[in-house]
Amino acid sequence: MSSEKKTGQIQKENNLGEYIADSPISDPKNDKFQRFYFSKRIADTILQRKSPNSIVIGIYGGWGEGKTSVFNFIEHDLITEPNIVICKFNPWRFRDETQLLLNFFNLLALQLNKSLKNKYEKIGDVISQYAEVLIPSFSLVGGAISVDAGSMTKKLADRLATVDVAEHKLRIEEILKKEKKRVVIFIDDIDRLDKKEIQAIFRLVKLTADFQFTSYVLAFDDNMVANAIGEIYGEGNQEAGRNFLEKIIQVPLRLPAISKVALKDFCFKQVEKAIESNKLDFTQEDASSFGGSFVSFFLPKLETPRMAIRYGNSLAFTMPLLYKEANIVDVMLIEAIKVFYPKLYDFIRFNPNYFIRSYNSTASSQSRINENRKNKLKQEVINLSGLYFDKSDDTIEKLLIVLFPILNEAYRNMNHTENYYSKWHNAKRIGSPQYFQRYFSYTVLEGELSDVEFDNYLNRISTMSQDESIDLTINFLDNVNPNFYINKVLHKLNELPPKLNLVLAKSISGAATKFLISQRTVFSISTPLGLAAYLIFKIIEEQKSEIERFQLTKEIVINISPLDFSFELMRSFRNDADKDPDDSVITHKHFGELSLMLLDRTLESLGDNAIFEVYPEQVAFLLSKTWMRLKGKNSLMQYIKGILNKNPEKLYSLLKAHCNFIHSSGHPDPYYGDLVKETFEWLDRTYESEYLYKIAIGLIGEQDNYKYVELNNLQTDENRLKQFIYFYRNKIDSI
Repeated sequence: MSSEKKTGQIQKENNLGEYIADSPISDPKNDKFQRFYFSKRIADTILQRKSPNSIVIGIYGGWGEGKTSVFNFIEHDLITEPNIVICKFNPWRFRDETQLLLNFFNLLALQLNKSLKNKYEKIGDVISQYAEVLIPSFSLVGGAISVDAGSMTKKLADRLATVDVAEHKLRIEEILKKEKKRVVIFIDDIDRLDKKEIQAIFRLVKLTADFQFTSYVLAFDDNMVANAIGEIYGEGNQEAGRNFLEKIIQVPLRLPAISKVALKDFCFKQVEKAIESNKLDFTQEDASSFGGSFVSFFLPKLETPRMAIRYGNSLAFTMPLLYKEANIVDVMLIEAIKVFYPKLYDFIRFNPNYFIRSYNSTASSQSRINENRKNKLKQEVINLSGLYFDKSDDTIEKLLIVLFPILNEAYRNMNHTENYYSKWHNAKRIGSPQYFQRYFSYTVLEGELSDVEFDNYLNRISTMSQDESIDLTINFLDNVNPNFYINKVLHKLNELPPKLNLVLAKSISGAATKFLISQRTVFSISTPLGLAAYLIFKIIEEQKSEIERFQLTKEIVINISPLDFSFELMRSFRNDADKDPDDSVITHKHFGELSLMLLDRTLESLGDNAIFEVYPEQVAFLLSKTWMRLKGKNSLMQYIKGILNKNPEKLYSLLKAHCNFIHSSGHPDPYYGDLVKETFEWLDRTYESEYLYKIAIGLIGEQDNYKYVELNNLQTDENRLKQFIYFYRNKIDSI
């Protein structure tokens, strides 16, 4: 990993920002959802009660709706009242029912001992005695629980002989009445317990709820609790559980619904915190785009403050990791999908084929494949919609089209040109094939190109000399996939200043050895070398005048780029030469001059080697289209005879170099094919075929009959020679 990449990662790690604590609030000043008035009404109900009878208040609400905050608000109003004793019991701390019951009484005893003035008989002691009688084999000693099965049997028998449960209960109530105290017992998070623990809590409440001067405030999800209780009471279903709750809960209260406006504002505040704490650039355009999409696609599923906090924390984590490496609005939307539609998120993550590939094709076989893919996508979206809405609801469909515009082809029969793909790429959209995986890996994967590093690279080469920019480009390409680099430059060409494009053209050409990692195939433009050559051609094409285009091409082809790259670049100009002369990037005359200069440069590089041995794939361009056409057949044959007269066996290489170089899926390696009739005709036009024939006969001897034998991928040099002899004799015989 480069030092630049490491530095970038460290900076990101240091800018992760602060996460939002998912904790209840206590101060009414922080009440965002007008729950304080609801809580105050409950507190007032407890304070204003005249009846000494106990009351059990149930606060119903789902996870994350704010039940604990309501508890805190109630306590806020009660804690300053001198006649109120608050007892907050946490049922999570105890492993079994007996421990739960005993610790409840122990907590109650301790809280009352702290608050009551009676010096003659501590109410805690009376409660302890009550618990001992009520729950055999256990005692409360010094405020802690202990088990003594042997000694406690006698102790329990002694107590039962002298005093009964009713008497203890009466003494407790008398003390509370005398002291003018009311006990308020809060029990929260009941719905987070397992089923047995939930059942134990409500047995406790049922057992103790008839104490005078006591109020219970219980918070739970009534659906979950009803299911748990229903398993042991009545018919064992939720309805049976609700019937049981109705006997226990005297005042059932459901948390007031939070307005969607308030939830939206709260959620957006969490988003703002994530952006501000990480010091991220966020434009007004970004805000409008995100806000519109969030309201349309996610607000209907934003049901609790906890969901908003979870979303804010998710952004606080992901946005710094992908800052300037992905589209910030798309990051926010895909993270929203992860929080609000988790099944949809998994479907997108594991099925990129649906979201980054075109659905349009002219080939009939591919068209059928695309149609099948389109139908599968639509069915999956319908099924996913059914998880969150009605199957006929189009919210999920519209959301996916916003994130992945290519889906317009599947749903609206649109076509997208290459300009669209460039636009998505330049915007770093999740729908761009080059960026999709980044949104799920939260990093620039090994071999990929960091946008931050690339921008830094552009800034540096813009101020360097030519040699310095070439060296920097070579070093830069040591750490990235050449294809990613070329694609990045291609997509940015229209955005970069013309002067910087010129610097890039020369830098890439000088570093072209870095693009030779893949051998050229029949689809040479798909290789790094082919892509780089195409890129340079596009930069040259943008120069204003033909003479400027020629001079830049000459500088690159002759002076800067290695020979292999020069050949590849000239291939682009050869294809361009077929156009109308007025539309060509350079004139035919200038193309001929370049070809001759490149031929001379090639010959200078050979030493004692033959051009068709060192550059067999270039023989058509170098020998036929350049040497013979521009310098004449006699000049070419003088060169060929100089080689073959000295070493006749080099004819094997000459003939092979003119045969088709074949890439086949059925063969592991590329190979040279047969010397076919068209090849012979090319050889006959380019060289003196009679001279080549005499050399061939000298190599394998005179024979009466040479048959044409096809060997395809098993072809040999000797058989190609026989194929040449065969075609030559047929030519002579036909004259």
